[in-house]
Amino acid sequence: MGAVDVMASSGYYPVGSIGQNLDRIEQVVRRMNKPFFFAEAGCMRVQGSAQVPNDWTLQGARDDEEQNRWYQALFAALATRPWLRGAALWDWPLDAAHDSAYSFCHAPALATIRDAWQR
Repeated sequence: MGAVDVMASSGYYPVGSIGQNLDRIEQVVRRMNKPFFFAEAGCMRVQGSAQVPNDWTLQGARDDEEQNRWYQALFAALATRPWLRGAALWDWPLDAAHDSAYSFCHAPALATIRDAWQR
């Protein structure tokens, strides 16, 4: 582990277990004494996606608020863990016309994300 500068993982946890998973990760972070960040984290704008944010095959009605609630829960959990150094959020398309279910650039979650990063 001495050659490792930083640790990272994906952060696609069900909304109700984000804190529990961060507690699990914190044990490793403290033991290894290395910075940690989420190399990728996100949730779709699909009904039910907050329970299975890593399932990109989930089909259902568009639900912008489900995605927003997931991001609110993520940032609330991150705010209480100073050892967590950040997160790369999925999906911010280069082409604004590309509007995937994970995209938040045309959704209420964008305001939640902006507020969190401004704090």
